[in-house]
Amino acid sequence: MNLSAAATDTPLADHTGHLLLTGAFVLASLGGIALVEAFQRRRRAGLVAPTLLSLTVSLAGAASAGIHGAVMPSHWREAALYGVFFLVAGTAQLTGSVLVLLRPARPFLTANALLNIGLLLVWLQSRTVGVPLGPDRGSPERLGLLDVTSSLMELAALLGTLTLLNRLATRRVDRPHVFSSYGAPAQPR
Repeated sequence: MNLSAAATDTPLADHTGHLLLTGAFVLASLGGIALVEAFQRRRRAGLVAPTLLSLTVSLAGAASAGIHGAVMPSHWREAALYGVFFLVAGTAQLTGSVLVLLRPARPFLTANALLNIGLLLVWLQSRTVGVPLGPDRGSPERLGLLDVTSSLMELAALLGTLTLLNRLATRRVDRPHVFSSYGAPAQPR
C-alpha cells in the first residue's frame, strides 16, 4: 500500500505538514523546559556545567535537526519513505544533542559521531549518484541552501564530538592514580 496515497485521502491531508511541525514545536518546547530543569538539577548537585565545545556540538546538531524537521513535510509529500527518514534523522539528532549536554559519555558520543557520519554519507550520495530507494532513486539532487547548511552543521557536530571523545580518552590515560588489584586507590608514584 502506498502510504503517500493513503495520506492524501484523509480530510487532514493538506495539513499533515502543519500538524507534524506543530508536534515538533511542542516536543522541542517540552524538551527545552526539561533541559533547563536538568541543568538546574546538575548545578544544585554540584556537577560540572557543559563546556563551550559541548554546547556548540549540541547547537549544531539541533540546528541540523531543525532543518530536517522543516523540510520533512515536503519530503513526506514526495514519498512517505523520505518523510520517515527525515523524521527519524531529526529526532535522532535532537536526542544526540541533548545527550551531549546531559550525558557526555563515550557510548553516547560515539553514537552521535556515527549518526553524523551516516547522515553526511547519505547526503553526499544523494548529491552525487542519487538516493538508493524511493521514486527518485538513482537521480542526484541539486545542492540547496538548507541541505548544505544542514550538512555543515553535521560536520561541525561530528568534528566537535570527535574532539570530545579525544578529550575523554586523554583524561582517562592521564589519571593521576590507578586502582590496585584489591580495588583501593594505589598511591601515585
